Amino acid sequence: IKYEGVALGEDVVKAQDKNRNVKPMDFSFLEYPDNYVDLIFARHSLEHSPMPLLTLMEWGRVSKNWLGIVLPAPEWYTYVGQNHYSVMNMEQIKHLLDISGWRVLWEDIKMLPPDKDNPDVLLPHEYWIMNEKKR
Repeated sequence: IKYEGVALGEDVVKAQDKNRNVKPMDFSFLEYPDNYVDLIFARHSLEHSPMPLLTLMEWGRVSKNWLGIVLPAPEWYTYVGQNHYSVMNMEQIKHLLDISGWRVLWEDIKMLPPDKDNPDVLLPHEYWIMNEKKR
């Protein structure tokens, strides 16, 4: 599998020190041509965008077909903190995906207990969503 990662600042240096193929680039303003990659995979990334709709549109410009995303569930991570600008519930995410040109193919909500004292109480932890570019 051939891949390219993008990051900013110290994250680029750390990744390149581990011999990862990472380029210094803002994921909302990619320096790639249209339809450059088959798949964009973004795990715990979109919540760091102050403008997630524009970021999803940019990913649609660069991807030929697919977008796989893993996002933090606000029930677990909360809506603020951790350098998060746009933590959303599943309904909000699916709305942004739809209006930015993506069709949800598959979704899953990963659940975890909030703490070891309440193992029977589960909260959404992550949203996993596979998307196809609309034609």
